[in-house]
Amino acid sequence: MNQTKKFYSYLTLISMLLSYSIVLKARRILPEQRKITCVLFSLTAEQVFKKSNPIEIHQFLREKRFEKLFNSSCTIIECRSWRSLISKRNNVVFDATLTMAMIYLRKTRISVIFKTAIDFSKSIVSENSHVSPKFVKNEIIDPSIWILISQTLETQIDLLATQSWMNRSGFIHSIKCLPAFKKTMLWYSTNSEPIHRIGEVHMERGLQIQSLNCFDAHLVWNSYQADFLESLGVHGVFVVGSIIFQPRIEIDLENSFFSILFTDVTPTSDESYFYNSHMSISTLQTIVDVLDEIKVESGLDIRLYLKPKRSYSAFHSKEYVNLVKSLNKSKKVILLDPNSNLYKAVSQSNFLLSTPYTSTNFIASDLNIPSAYFCQNFDPWILEDTHHGFEVIISRTRLKSLLLTTLNQM
Repeated sequence: MNQTKKFYSYLTLISMLLSYSIVLKARRILPEQRKITCVLFSLTAEQVFKKSNPIEIHQFLREKRFEKLFNSSCTIIECRSWRSLISKRNNVVFDATLTMAMIYLRKTRISVIFKTAIDFSKSIVSENSHVSPKFVKNEIIDPSIWILISQTLETQIDLLATQSWMNRSGFIHSIKCLPAFKKTMLWYSTNSEPIHRIGEVHMERGLQIQSLNCFDAHLVWNSYQADFLESLGVHGVFVVGSIIFQPRIEIDLENSFFSILFTDVTPTSDESYFYNSHMSISTLQTIVDVLDEIKVESGLDIRLYLKPKRSYSAFHSKEYVNLVKSLNKSKKVILLDPNSNLYKAVSQSNFLLSTPYTSTNFIASDLNIPSAYFCQNFDPWILEDTHHGFEVIISRTRLKSLLLTTLNQM
């Protein structure tokens, strides 16, 4: 019982600090510009504070290619991380909804907010058997606040989100008819097209088409991605180029050695996914073995760099992570910081290999760096011979041949 009381005491204290921080953030944002023009949801702490920073994200959103698609002149970024509470950047907030409420609903009585939430919840709750505190916050309180905010606005606000916001699809669906908000999805990854198993009915898993059409616009990397979404009945798709929330940093390649960059999708402990440890270990080990053969035969200095998609954690496959660390220790692989600038890492390479069908090949193409997908032991999954113009290599012999051809062209 004492442990329970202590837990709830800490929880209460944390909630108070969180509320106090949100109030302070809102007060600091308010004097800068009373009219917020844009809210960016669903970035992770790694994206905001490690892979990039708030200043670079703002510079990214203000690139010329976006100027007719949304107004980012005064943007707040939501990041569900404790770092958001202590960040000196006033435009990074833990909870965008509560922050906006502090700015726009300062004179609105709490009773009005509760009444709106109660009225709004009647139809929502009746359709859901499981109602948790998280559900109440995301699907009832948040939409109610945005409905009230919409009634106070004189100009439209852009709401930007990434794919990870799809788990809050009820929220975006509930405000889809409010003209005060223009809702735009930023597709920061190109691997939205599913990889199917042998004999599997081609269901487009993970994509909720009805929820996607709650957005007014979808910004994607290339025409292939646009064609895929439009074939599913998704409306308002615009091709804008790469979307990785990082500045484009290019380094002139002046290596005295042959540099290969491998970008993976770090497998989890769940072997049921395409990106499983068995496939990932076999793929990486084969690349290392082929390069060892080429080094012996040619006598050339060839270096393999590996850039993980994210920082390693307990969630990832121990076997795969241990292999990477072992190869890095033996200097067969040079492990890059997962948060390093992707443009810079690709531009410093002579050749790019990646796991099907990740986004880095499109960046390599944009930087005129040759690339291909490579995969081993992927049964029972189906891979194409080429994917959107990039060769998909599944043969050790073909990998060696392609790398030797590239080496001879240097």
